[in-house]
Amino acid sequence: MRAQKTKHKWPGDLTEDRQRLQQLKSQVAEVRAQDEAARVEKFDPAKPTTGLGLGMKMGMDLTVATLIGFALGSLIDWALGSFPLVALVFCGLGFAAGIRMVLAAASDYRRRLEQGEIDGSTLEPTHNKDE
Repeated sequence: MRAQKTKHKWPGDLTEDRQRLQQLKSQVAEVRAQDEAARVEKFDPAKPTTGLGLGMKMGMDLTVATLIGFALGSLIDWALGSFPLVALVFCGLGFAAGIRMVLAAASDYRRRLEQGEIDGSTLEPTHNKDE
């Protein structure tokens, strides 16, 4: 009677190792996808979560909108040859657009604060109330 041959793993045989590596790669990819989805839901750089972030966003919105309005007005004035006229009008329009963006950001921040999406503790004063 012949002895049953057992399959030995030779040093050059990597099929089991490759299969295990593929399983591990798929598990790592799944965990990374879940982690990325959780991170995307938690953080949106367009929506500031602190008072400082909101203040900086508002200041930048107002400044950039005014500068863009002035730059477009200056280009039109340069083409028409009437420098201060259109530049001042467009600067005013840019300022109005900036004010509109500031009000929209404040409204969005307030809505998110009321819905509990952000922590309101950042709005507390830092001085001692006993003084």
